[in-house]
Amino acid sequence: MKRYRMNRVGKLLGFIYGMAFMLACTGETDVPSAGNYRPVELDVKMEVSGFQNPEATRSVNGPLPGDLGEEENAIHNIMAFQFDGTGNDTDPLVIMRYADSNLKDLKLGFMQPIGHEEKEQFIYFIANAGKQLQNFSGTYGQLKQQLIPVNNKGLADGIMLMSATLQTTIKAGNPISVRFIRKLAKINVSCTVEEGFSFTPVRLQLRNVPKSTSLVNTSETTPVKEGTDLQNYWSVTENIIKGYTWYMPENLRAAGSASSEKDKTAAANTEGAYCTYVEISGLYQNGGTSKLVSYKVYLGANNTTDYSVEANRIYNVSFSIKGINSGDKRVLAEDFPTVRGAANCYMVTPDETVLIDLLTSPGTDVSAGGITGYNGRVGTVGNNQIKSIGIVWQTAETLDGLIQDLSYFEEKGQAMFKAASGDVAGNLLLAAYSGSGQTGEILWSWHIWVTPYQPDKCTVGNSGVGGNVYSIAGATWMDRDLGAMTATKGQSATIGYAYQWGRKDPFPLSNNISNNELRPLYDAKGAYLRLGAATEINDTGAGPNLVKKAVAHPDVFFTTTEGADDMQKGNWWKTNDSFSLWSNSAKTMYDPCPAGWRIPSLTVTKNISGVSYDQINKGSTCQGMWYQYCGYMSYLNAGIGQPGETSVYWSSNYLNAYQMGMGNNFTASVQTRHCGFGFVGRCVKVAP
Repeated sequence: MKRYRMNRVGKLLGFIYGMAFMLACTGETDVPSAGNYRPVELDVKMEVSGFQNPEATRSVNGPLPGDLGEEENAIHNIMAFQFDGTGNDTDPLVIMRYADSNLKDLKLGFMQPIGHEEKEQFIYFIANAGKQLQNFSGTYGQLKQQLIPVNNKGLADGIMLMSATLQTTIKAGNPISVRFIRKLAKINVSCTVEEGFSFTPVRLQLRNVPKSTSLVNTSETTPVKEGTDLQNYWSVTENIIKGYTWYMPENLRAAGSASSEKDKTAAANTEGAYCTYVEISGLYQNGGTSKLVSYKVYLGANNTTDYSVEANRIYNVSFSIKGINSGDKRVLAEDFPTVRGAANCYMVTPDETVLIDLLTSPGTDVSAGGITGYNGRVGTVGNNQIKSIGIVWQTAETLDGLIQDLSYFEEKGQAMFKAASGDVAGNLLLAAYSGSGQTGEILWSWHIWVTPYQPDKCTVGNSGVGGNVYSIAGATWMDRDLGAMTATKGQSATIGYAYQWGRKDPFPLSNNISNNELRPLYDAKGAYLRLGAATEINDTGAGPNLVKKAVAHPDVFFTTTEGADDMQKGNWWKTNDSFSLWSNSAKTMYDPCPAGWRIPSLTVTKNISGVSYDQINKGSTCQGMWYQYCGYMSYLNAGIGQPGETSVYWSSNYLNAYQMGMGNNFTASVQTRHCGFGFVGRCVKVAP
């Protein structure tokens, strides 16, 4: 697609001039009859109005990161809708025209009423919406109801959305002039921290932003009708002091009741849940005191009662952070959380803030046979090798994701984040990188399990927080698989994650209790990544080198063709070495369970009994505890086998697994399986 930029003319106005032949796509309706019209080609002159006088809630100097610059004035494609009338809701569509090339010499074909050449026509123009409305046919009133979705930067089709209207007669030789107005507001945000106040910004975000922009306002508050119509833009987490510029759809809201800017909050507006605001959050430190602090500014034409964001206006917000004012309702200060016990899996409840120590080993070191110990990979406080952290994959298809405010404190080797609020649950993989900006090698990774289930607050025989625990074979068990969202019978959310023996990182199983339906995974921004696990044949190394590679590629399921004729022996690390990545006697640095929990030992699993098969719900109950039959991942190709028919679970003993089957059939863990299988993980409490 060609791009055509206009030269800016005048102090407040940026103009666009251009003409192009109408080529790419046309559409027309049969109401009224085409026989009553004749085609007429007109030259079209286009320009773009400047932003309305800036509504400056604070002052901002210069262009900021995210600013589109001349792209604010660029037209890449247009759609023209000709209606027979003067702009009334009942006016019928005559013809629609689309152009995305030759915009420098634009000529569009319109329809002239035969016998009524002086009758004016109403034309509605849309720029930079692509072909989203190319199939529209209806009245002007119906066009007004259309919503154009925008991305997380506020842009339609990746560029600035604009519109224009024109009431004119259609006459050959008479050119028409069109002045476009942007359908988006421009939000400039800057930040300064007063010298002497120890505040480190970690996140800057525009929140409560409409997902779509309406073509024409049809009510006093538009276009948000409920919370699902809103989105939070992708957070800025680097170079926050430099500020940022966003573009967003119009969000007209009712007036609030605040009497001062310190009181301008969601609580001061009956529509507060739908009002747009900018939030900056960070870490405050004073001596031995550490707090998490966030500052909010609600947008509007003033700092008290106006909460509306109008299209084609500039809103300037400048955070000048000088301290923590307890009398300012826009400021929230929370105590710094206690560091969690080290583990490879962290269970986090919705809206919980978590602090984890990345430099403390999650278990007993495994350094024999040439395998690098934990601190040999990540370093120590005095020699920290971790330069950045980031999300490898997650199960949430949203910009907000499962966790927010992800922060890394390199000096201490600690990471902090907050789980999303509300009814959220899911899993993600968090990684530590050797380079800045999530570059270099992955040094280690952690499974973040967002769930209301809190097994540490459960006791055997009593209903616990979010679930239960059970006493079976001399051990206390979680009531669900690692990563499962529930323990309810017959639910796909009851299916947990698979692990290759000795590995700490989870792999998604089926999303269906009886079919091989791969789970979708998403990246840190909620964009689709892939279905199921990434795979690689283990032919690029062996033994300790492949173990090291598995740490550096935690999302890769290693397959093998060796041992294909015998599923009872063999290793994903290719050699015949029996590395003690997991251990019967201790929780190792590769154990995949949360702190205080571990993969069960052979001593425990070989004494499991009392299994009752449930054909309807496709699983088994073992002394009250439910096992959903989710199948397994093949070591040959990572394919999911026998979902709904069996579940196989690892013990910490090399090669040993225990299996649930159909017809009250339980296979004890004395049987061995190839370590490359992906079997489910279920944790038991570490014995005191």
